[in-house]
Amino acid sequence: MAGLKLDRATKDFGGPPVVDGVTLDIADGEFIAVLGPSGCGKTTILRLVAGFERLGGGSIAIGDRAVSGPGLHVPPEDRRVGVVFQSYALWPHMDVAGNVAYPLRVAGVGDDEMRRRVGQALETVGLSGLGARRPADLSGGQRQRVALARCLVMEPSLVLLDEPLANLDTHLRGAMQREFDEYHRRTGTTMLYITHDQAEAMALADRVAVMSQGRLVQLAPPSRLYREPATRMVAEFIGQASVLDCDVLSAAEPGQAHARVLGIDCVLRAAPGEAPRRAAAACLRPEDIAFAPAAPGAGHATLRRVTYRGGSFALEAAPDAAPDATLRLVAPEPCALEPGARVSLGIRDGWIIPAA
Repeated sequence: MAGLKLDRATKDFGGPPVVDGVTLDIADGEFIAVLGPSGCGKTTILRLVAGFERLGGGSIAIGDRAVSGPGLHVPPEDRRVGVVFQSYALWPHMDVAGNVAYPLRVAGVGDDEMRRRVGQALETVGLSGLGARRPADLSGGQRQRVALARCLVMEPSLVLLDEPLANLDTHLRGAMQREFDEYHRRTGTTMLYITHDQAEAMALADRVAVMSQGRLVQLAPPSRLYREPATRMVAEFIGQASVLDCDVLSAAEPGQAHARVLGIDCVLRAAPGEAPRRAAAACLRPEDIAFAPAAPGAGHATLRRVTYRGGSFALEAAPDAAPDATLRLVAPEPCALEPGARVSLGIRDGWIIPAA
């Protein structure tokens, strides 16, 4: 297997950069998800790594081997990279074994070796015994496994996955997530997973790279990304968050600061060295906001929406201190609150977004 390194990778198509100076260092065997809204450049990153597009600037190395850079472009077939696409791209007139064997046949691999590697790839993805079936006779999840087996049969040093679960229903997405996770645990293959679905990214990846407007905004393990977003964009994009103006009053202890949010004095988590400042921003997750007894120091709000989520309720409220803002809260079942109800609030946790 091999790691992957992008150094100030840049790409445009005659206009503003689609990928703008992205530096990304992926360790051998690491599973990285690239996450972001449509048009952020994540699929172009995959195409640059695969060799389907040429870099406009910077460099790309797979393991110790440079594959893209000034005056250098190693073609896709020479990169030992496997790609799994969203569309499966299976030949309907070939059976499963024929689809998996196709890249080996093109590469001139002998029949005995071909049969061995096809059998091994199908066993890896749990499709042993289905080699004679046609793609039309398979479920969506099985077709995705065939696409993965066709990728693996070439024994790639790096696997690229381009939104591979986007065409599956919710049940199959969950099943295939488990398949990808199990395959990664079993083989230790380096994987770069492109997705717009943050639940997939958070469930599968060792680290998540968040892209915005062609730039890498934050690279971190899922828990840190959720609890300590580096920017307002990340805070608003990952999970359900209320991002509110706040004043940082003073340091409380390392990793914490006294702050005032919606007129409520509270202690929030903060980056090391956070100093007193006005007009900062605080990220409050629904679980960070508690219903509080009506008392001095509590905040007050009016409920706008109450949505049942199965076992709990998602609430949206307009705080008195900032009527145009939206607070997102969660309440356990049973919950008798309805839109228009008045509630008192307390803040029990949160994160001060670092200064830009």
